[in-house]
Amino acid sequence: MECMGSAIMDTGDCQPLYYSIRDYYEGMNMKLVQQIPMLLVDRQALNEAIVGEKHGFLHVPETRGLCLSEEQTVTSVTAILVLYGLPRLLTSAILAHELMHGWLRLNGYRNLNPEVEEGICQVLSYMWLESEIMPASTSTSSASSSSSSSSVSKKGGRSRTENKLGEFFMH
Repeated sequence: MECMGSAIMDTGDCQPLYYSIRDYYEGMNMKLVQQIPMLLVDRQALNEAIVGEKHGFLHVPETRGLCLSEEQTVTSVTAILVLYGLPRLLTSAILAHELMHGWLRLNGYRNLNPEVEEGICQVLSYMWLESEIMPASTSTSSASSSSSSSSVSKKGGRSRTENKLGEFFMH
């Protein structure tokens, strides 16, 4: 029940996280040059999108997020899809991961070995979580300022359970 207190149930609830993570990336000189649409979706929509995605490298038995892109003359990222109903910290970790896929594609890194790309995305997801759980340990001033604005749950404060959950996701 404590996890439900921070569950992100719709796209509107996720927008502040999305902008906070974009700011975090920008603070590391990794600005996303395209405003990528982000949607929270149900499992069926996510599974249907995976079938149509050319870059559908799956590294886990359950997909919780997807970065959809299209390559013509210029690569564009068409959308980021994230499974709805997950705790805030897990939603933001997935979003940070998928935004890194977007950043890589938009910056010309389209032919990376899939394991290398997934590893890079996992590292950025970890770094985001670390900045949320231990804001004082970040070395980027904009990262710590953006994290402090989003480090509270929808009900007003980050609980001990949410901190422990974040540490688990980092692990």
